[in-house]
Amino acid sequence: VAAPEEEGVEEMEVVDEEAADAAAKEEGVEEVEVVDEEAAAAAPEEEGVEEVEAVDKEAAAAAAKADQMGGLKNSAGNLMLLGMAHFNAKSYENALQAFRRAKQDRGTFKAAAKWEQYTLDEVRRLRAIEEAQRELERRTREALEAEENNVEALGTGA
Repeated sequence: VAAPEEEGVEEMEVVDEEAADAAAKEEGVEEVEVVDEEAAAAAPEEEGVEEVEAVDKEAAAAAAKADQMGGLKNSAGNLMLLGMAHFNAKSYENALQAFRRAKQDRGTFKAAAKWEQYTLDEVRRLRAIEEAQRELERRTREALEAEENNVEALGTGA
């Protein structure tokens, strides 16, 4: 448990839930952050994320089926729904296709154009994150392999 340094600390970081409960009671902490790196890596970012993604995929499938069947009173609105469902399911290419088709209708052009831009921005953001992660991995590898970090070269290795 990482104990607070001062009285009246509002947040405290702890290693497990039992310690979090005990520490919160002892210190009167308002918010306790539980840190379990293995569990955090294995768990979804938020509760129910997998269920939400499944619902979005189902919504996309239903909207796609309705689009294929045709005869909708508001087909452009259905395309907007299709695009949003694909976006939320992280199927960005399909979302872009739906928004671009929805832009062909005057009534949904403005909203579809905004969603198209938002989707493109999200794709760019995710690509930038991936690139930054690759660069970080490359620099970390270089640092670990660098001669000044080589324990054998320093003569202090085991």
